[in-house]
Amino acid sequence: MRSSPRCEATGPQLRKLIILCREVPDWRKKKGKVYPLPCLLAIMVMATLAGIVRGQRDLAAFAAKLTQFQLRTLGSYRKRSRRWDYPKETTFQRLLANLDALAFERILIAWEIQCAGGAGSAADDQVATDGKAQRGSTPHVSDEQKAQLVSALSQPSGHVLGTVAVKKKSTEWSVATWTGANATCPARGAPGGAHQIPASRKLLDRLGPLDGKLVMLDALHSCQQTLRQIHQENGADYLMPVNGTHPELEARVAACLQPDRQLVVIPPLGRGVAGASGGVRYRGKRG
Repeated sequence: MRSSPRCEATGPQLRKLIILCREVPDWRKKKGKVYPLPCLLAIMVMATLAGIVRGQRDLAAFAAKLTQFQLRTLGSYRKRSRRWDYPKETTFQRLLANLDALAFERILIAWEIQCAGGAGSAADDQVATDGKAQRGSTPHVSDEQKAQLVSALSQPSGHVLGTVAVKKKSTEWSVATWTGANATCPARGAPGGAHQIPASRKLLDRLGPLDGKLVMLDALHSCQQTLRQIHQENGADYLMPVNGTHPELEARVAACLQPDRQLVVIPPLGRGVAGASGGVRYRGKRG
């Protein structure tokens, strides 16, 4: 018999989360408001940690399996029968449709730092960004048709710095961006991945100053506007591969490399840190 999904977060960690969730603005009117917003947000986090990723229906099914002790700890609604009630599907549907995602993200990042002992990412010197299809989003279709997210992680600690949803643009925007002699990013391939470019720039704006850090991206972002933003506005260096998505840049890099020169590996900026993960840079061996 398959066991029900369980949240591995401890009681003290969940209590800290509920306290932080009180800072998220509640847009609901007083009339008809049954379940406290911190309770609903905490249930969402618990369900996500337990592997529930489908939507409001599965969130409601997860909440229905919570014990009376858990519902009381979360501060749920208490009925006249003196039993603690659990939120239903319509409650989670309205929550997901109106929640301030940016405010909730700040709460989750602060909670992650508290659970890690308050270390944070101040000592990290690398930032890894990448776009992925959201897990559980519209299954049975290709990744290009799913909800896309661009996230930034601080390395080597692995703390989350921010996430931006990729908004699907019109076909005209994609064609204008990816074609033409004066195109900013004249890359090769379908414009589906191009939607990650403005999302990545929005995420870089949100991160702010990154002085002395190394930002690692994939080859999709090898265009001048993004690289100028990283180096001139954020104050960071960048590291990314070069491949066929940018044929002109690939040809120029290939022309600069001499095949008869031996390549040696330069340790990443996180050298000396146990378990450090990051990019690997290469240079020609001197002498």
